[in-house]
Amino acid sequence: MNVIKGLTVEEFHEEGRVLTLEFEKFFLINSYFPRAGDELKRLDLKIKFDET
Repeated sequence: MNVIKGLTVEEFHEEGRVLTLEFEKFFLINSYFPRAGDELKRLDLKIKFDET
């Protein structure tokens, strides 16, 4: 019925990590959680995403 790309949080919206598919009786959410990266360079981003 509907496809929703991203999140309402602008910081993560451009990451293209969340896809929500709306069906008649349920929603299916596919999400790829970011990793912290080498030397934990993106740890702050990962924590924010995990808490969203």
